[in-house]
Amino acid sequence: MSEETLPYKLEIVLCPLCGNEKYSVYIEGAKDLYNNLEGEFNVVKCDNCNFAYTNPRPTRETISYFYPDSAGYYQPDEKKEVKKEKLKDRLFKSCLSRYYGYNMPKCIGLLDYFYHVFYKKKFYKKHIPHFVNKGKLIDVGCSYGKWLKQMKDFGWDVYGIEFNESAVEYAQTQLGLQNVALGSVENVPFEDAYFDVVHMSMVLEHVHDPVNVLKKVSQIMKKRE
Repeated sequence: MSEETLPYKLEIVLCPLCGNEKYSVYIEGAKDLYNNLEGEFNVVKCDNCNFAYTNPRPTRETISYFYPDSAGYYQPDEKKEVKKEKLKDRLFKSCLSRYYGYNMPKCIGLLDYFYHVFYKKKFYKKHIPHFVNKGKLIDVGCSYGKWLKQMKDFGWDVYGIEFNESAVEYAQTQLGLQNVALGSVENVPFEDAYFDVVHMSMVLEHVHDPVNVLKKVSQIMKKRE
């Protein structure tokens, strides 16, 4: 398929990290293996700072072609969402309450202790804030809001940003997350130092301007003393 008939447009860019124009091809002819969409792309490495990036790359206006609603990460698997709370779920919440200050029912102290000792790494893998247990939290690239809904149930005042319209609609109408907005964190007018926690999971590698995204995150996040 010729470039004129592609369902997306390409642009040649400078290094997103340092702005250098010279690069070496790192991976040639990479394909989309997740959705199996057409197209081949070069991953290049900056000759100045060694940052690797796609070049040429799809433009901001047409990148959504590679993130279709059917991809599976913008809507829940209803069968997996409906499940009964198990003992390990109660122990997990109890440990959050006992060791991290969350306001949830506690189990027997000895059970909590052993669960916390042997499964402490799981607390970090679930992206649960430990240094603070309440306040304002934003999830950048929140998809349909599953993690945000959990954080809301845990007592957080939650906000979300997502560029997929269907995912935003689900979060608002099905999960009751009214503070989920459509767009990019770069363009959302939050006050400086507005959030206690800014969460980004599998997001930074997808944005066109990672440096500006991180600057915005730093701007809207409260500074820890």
